[in-house]
Amino acid sequence: MSYEAIDLAALLALPAVAAAIYRFRPDTAARVSVIALIGLAAGLAVLPVDRQIGGGGLVLAVSGFGKGALWLSMLGVAIAVLAVNQRPGADGAIAWSAQLAATLLVAARSPVLMLAVVMVIAVVLPRLEPGVELGLGWSRCLIAGAALVTAALMSSIAAPPRFSDHTTAVLLVLGFAIMLGAMPFGVGLRQWLIHAPARLAILATGCLVPALATTMVNALADFSQVHLATSAGTLIAAFGALTLILGSMAQLGASGWRDLAADGVMADLGLVMVGIGALDINGLQGASLALLVMVLARPFLYLLEEMAMSGPWAWMGAGAALFAACGLPPTVGFAARLLLLGSAFHIHPVLAAAVVAGIAVEIFASARLLLRIGVPLAGPEPRTGLAPLAIVVAGLVVAGGLVPAGVLTYIWNLG
Repeated sequence: MSYEAIDLAALLALPAVAAAIYRFRPDTAARVSVIALIGLAAGLAVLPVDRQIGGGGLVLAVSGFGKGALWLSMLGVAIAVLAVNQRPGADGAIAWSAQLAATLLVAARSPVLMLAVVMVIAVVLPRLEPGVELGLGWSRCLIAGAALVTAALMSSIAAPPRFSDHTTAVLLVLGFAIMLGAMPFGVGLRQWLIHAPARLAILATGCLVPALATTMVNALADFSQVHLATSAGTLIAAFGALTLILGSMAQLGASGWRDLAADGVMADLGLVMVGIGALDINGLQGASLALLVMVLARPFLYLLEEMAMSGPWAWMGAGAALFAACGLPPTVGFAARLLLLGSAFHIHPVLAAAVVAGIAVEIFASARLLLRIGVPLAGPEPRTGLAPLAIVVAGLVVAGGLVPAGVLTYIWNLG
């Protein structure tokens, strides 16, 4: 067995083992998480990019974009199990299972494997929280979107008779738009984020969304053989701009930080789709930084209402999260938007104007909510355990904004 195969097998085995230990030995939760995260970080750091392993219907490989998505997934798991883990056994097992699913989605280069993982996720999603009605909306979107994407990719490599190239492109774009909740807006991912508890919303934002975005990048790379990748990319970017505008406008009606975070995820996702649709390195770099903003900023806003913390930490963490989410300097959100604006203008000036409009509305909505309700201060018995999270959020969004080239080179391998 090759070194790459052993490394990738370890990246799959560690989350599975951690999930099992959490379920049967919840008293060891903190130690297991730290050890597993260190092991995953070491394995991911030395994992070669784009080395294909396996064959037939089980081809695995991790791209540079996918490598960054796995770093983000690890960050999401760390937040979920170390900051807001209210039920160590069940919640820890869910978090590490999400990491395993994200790794499979990122590494899967076969449509059948991707479809199988998505279907398992779709079946599990409504059953994650006893007593909470999460609905079937996102599950249905995942199954429908994955079916369309699989049909498109299988048709592109099938022998005649098969779908026309234009039909295949439309199926691919619609499939990913439905899976990621860009169409129809308000159904699927956004609906699930609004109703799910914070710890599950963090896992969806930090683990599943970056992994699904990676499957889109992989599919477009495989799809180039039918010579319609540019058209498909333009349609994806158009869906992204529309999702950005709708997500930004929805934030105008946010009644609290949680609503702002849920709609903000959709706006960030729109930016990611614009970058992916550009089909150039600047677009992928901008999409990568937009995903980083999503995973750093939105979870903290989820937690702001759900868990009390001391005032200074709340202000520091919320300030960093809002600055990054709005794309203000010197945060990583500013660097992401500069790259994405350039890519959007390269596609079409109208698309760039739509991105500017969406960003402007998002800034106004965030400032409006901040002035209207302020940052929640500590309750009678404040939870100060989130102080380290506030420090991490503030430090990473500023560091990423000051040295985005280093982040893209050493985290995403897209330098």
